[in-house]
Parts: sequence; C-alpha cells; structure tokens
Amino acid sequence: MSISEIYDIYLQYPSVVTDTRKLKEGDFFFALKGPNFNANTFAFKALEAGAAYCVVDEPLTTIATYYEGNNETHKEAALSKMIVVEGTLYPLLTRLKNAGLLEYKWVESKSGPPRKYYKLTEEGDNFLKGLSDTWEDLVHSTQMIQNKINS
Repeated sequence: MSISEIYDIYLQYPSVVTDTRKLKEGDFFFALKGPNFNANTFAFKALEAGAAYCVVDEPLTTIATYYEGNNETHKEAALSKMIVVEGTLYPLLTRLKNAGLLEYKWVESKSGPPRKYYKLTEEGDNFLKGLSDTWEDLVHSTQMIQNKINS
C-alpha cells in the first residue's frame, strides 16, 4: 500500500493511537516496536477494541501467529484491515547516509546482535535547519491566510 493510500485512510479515520489501552472506536492504530515491546502483537486486540485499521511493520504471516482466537473467518477479516509497511525506515536511512546527511557507527550489544546508531552529519544538521526554517515560513504564511479569511 502506498503512502497516499494510507493518507486517504487517515483522512477517514484521523484519530491515531499507538496504545491499545487508549484506543476508541474508529481509531487508526499504529503498532510501534521498541527494545522491550512489540505492539504488532496487539494488532488483533486493537481491531477487537474497535480500531478501523492497524498499521504493522511485520509480514502478515507473522502477524497471523499473534491471533489467539480459533475463528478463522474472524482472523482473515481482521488481517484484511492491517496495513503492512515493512522495510520503509532502513531504505530511507540508507538514502540519507548516501546523500551525506547521516553517518552511523556499530555498537556491540550485551543482548543480541550489534546495533547501528545514526547521527546527523554537519551537512545533515544544516539541511535540517533549512527544513525547519522552511516549515516555519509555511506555518507563518498559512496563519496569515487564515487570519485574512477569518477577518
């Protein structure tokens, strides 16, 4: 699914949550992963709690293993409301590194494989400052337009 298709779904369901404990009927659930948790394992629970869609970053074959019920029809219906976005972060980081905006270093881990840590290069920092300035100009221009419309 493309980012524009995900955006179209977001426009229909603009309430985004990342915690199933705070989920309300019709929310758009994004399953986040961290060093001590994997919210992909809660995707089915999110749908049962009323989420309109779930964005997960693991293959559906893996997500299917998290299903705790025994109703295959219910499982297949739930899987059809899951949006898989695997493989988006690391290709982006690689493009930024190749453009000279990021650098990384490998650090040995006490629990698992070595980890790659990224940081902005000087060029990346300058680029980010330029983006921030552009964003502030856009916000200011939009506010000016809104003020003219509202007055």
